[in-house]
Amino acid sequence: MARILVLNPIDRLIRRAIAERRLLKLTLNDRVRIVEPHDYGIKKGLTQLLAYQVAGESSSGGLPQWRWLQLSKMKNVELLDTHFAGGRETATGEHHGWDVLFARVESAPEHDAET
Repeated sequence: MARILVLNPIDRLIRRAIAERRLLKLTLNDRVRIVEPHDYGIKKGLTQLLAYQVAGESSSGGLPQWRWLQLSKMKNVELLDTHFAGGRETATGEHHGWDVLFARVESAPEHDAET
């Protein structure tokens, strides 16, 4: 029997933000955060977003910083008009493994070295 994924409003906002490379504003653990959404899917059985937090509040270190955000803990999710360039380089150059990957932001466009 096939599983049917029911898209909720937060799911739709995350997918749209990734497709359009737009920042999200959300509340997580009673802290407002501004993030670049990069990878979205199921990891270790939980629906999660791998995001690069660029502004807002944090209790676990300075910004900017990579964050794992559980969909079930997100509140007040807003799609902002601000765009970001796209994928970011990682220290290893590799992506995280996912149980199921719903969406991934495209890499940032390469700049022409001759211009």
